[in-house]
Amino acid sequence: MCKFEIIVPNEKMPDDFGIAKLPTCGISDDPTPESQEYIKPGNIFVSQDYTLKIGDFGMARYNVERSLSPFLLNQGTESFRSPDRETEGASFHTDMWSEYRELINLCLNTKKSGVTIDNALDCHLFKITRPQILHYIVAIDIGSNCSTFSFTLSKHNSALKCKVKTLTVISLDKYGKLARFGDGARHDHNAIFSKYKMVLFNTESREKTMVKADNCNQIASVETLFTETLKYFKQTSLESLNDEYKSNVDPSQVLWVITVPDTSDNISKKAILLCAIKAGLCTIDTIKDSIRFVGESKAGAMDCISKTMDNQIKPEQQFLVLNLGRESSSFNVYKKLQNGFEIIDLPLFVDCGSNHCDIIFKNFLVDLLGITSNCDRLDQLVNKFKLIKESMAKDRCNDKGPIIIQFTPLEFAERINQRVDSKTPPNILYDRSRSTISIPFASFVEFFLNPIFQQILGHLKSEMNKNTFAHIFMIGGFSENYVLQQLIKKEFASTNVIVPQQPSLSVVRGACRLAICPSAQLNNTDSN
Repeated sequence: MCKFEIIVPNEKMPDDFGIAKLPTCGISDDPTPESQEYIKPGNIFVSQDYTLKIGDFGMARYNVERSLSPFLLNQGTESFRSPDRETEGASFHTDMWSEYRELINLCLNTKKSGVTIDNALDCHLFKITRPQILHYIVAIDIGSNCSTFSFTLSKHNSALKCKVKTLTVISLDKYGKLARFGDGARHDHNAIFSKYKMVLFNTESREKTMVKADNCNQIASVETLFTETLKYFKQTSLESLNDEYKSNVDPSQVLWVITVPDTSDNISKKAILLCAIKAGLCTIDTIKDSIRFVGESKAGAMDCISKTMDNQIKPEQQFLVLNLGRESSSFNVYKKLQNGFEIIDLPLFVDCGSNHCDIIFKNFLVDLLGITSNCDRLDQLVNKFKLIKESMAKDRCNDKGPIIIQFTPLEFAERINQRVDSKTPPNILYDRSRSTISIPFASFVEFFLNPIFQQILGHLKSEMNKNTFAHIFMIGGFSENYVLQQLIKKEFASTNVIVPQQPSLSVVRGACRLAICPSAQLNNTDSN
């Protein structure tokens, strides 16, 4: 039901206005015959803070003195406006206001004692708000390394669309405005910024913290970087909505859901809200209805139990959501309810993610080549390692041939000639003629990935000892590693290990689904 809220100052109400006598149905406990006959219970409710919550008057079937057509009566709240909100001479709306004001008096049973609140409504009414009808949902997942968004209609069971993740890299012009975002920003001529997300959550100065560009001396505040990032996602998501639904979507028609780390607090959320206003996602008047926050783990859990997977978990069963990211991992145990789910234990967060494999490989190269860790050529080799590691998904992991990493001979050849025999682990071969390092697949996994795999397995075993759960869901980008999937399935053979399709998108999908779900408890601007 479409509703209005009319807030009247306490001191302006009549002294004998019997607000305390109003029951929760919305009609006084001694209703007049007129209100009994024409007013549908629940259409008006008056709270103790003098807020009149007004529902659809079209359903009230109130026979006003002036003969209005059934069409206008059925419009109900669509025509409910106060005179001061209309242009001069808009007699139709003024008349409608007059009739609905009469209706309010009937509902509140004020006429019986000869007291009306006409003056309070006409002269002292200071706020009329109408909650927006939000037709679209856009979930934005700004990650430390990669970001994406998903979107759908606000209707239940609407199809959900996800965009491929792009790098969380932004370039700003000399005025601090958005130039490019994502993969295209890495080689832009403007100032390039990366790794700024967690600065908002981990520093005392929060959004005011200044971040230096990767490629120059230009600086920008975290607030600016978040604002311009949200501008990018607003623009691209609206374009996607327009293309998908053949419409001209305005930001005010969208419920924006923003994922945040599970450890985020009110200070960081308020900073993001300010950025959302500056980015044009909403206004200060609409922010309460237009912006929602959801923790990353809760969003991931929602994606896990939704759709067909929901049928695999019975009420009261417990399940664990293993969120394996680049920087860290989280272990969250939930219990399935009849409608929804609840967390039953404190989440476990560990400093153990995909990037730690990169650190192991980088240290290996530093030791092998005898160079400093801040060498540009070294970073290029580490990037090659990342591409190889990220290619180890199920459909690309059948070829277990040797891993070949090529480098510029002029940069490293002489050093390797001196150190390769003593520093390279067994089975890792250096081809001097081709300037390549050849690493057997098994050795690649054993030396560079398995140390992190074993840490994850150790934490999983600890959680298994504390709680009993029949299902393990693997989400997050590192969960796409097929070798890790098989290792966990083998280690926990008696447990149903489920890997959603594209687990790196589980969080942003779940954020959208939480907004659609009627029973979802998303955090808004008043959240803790």
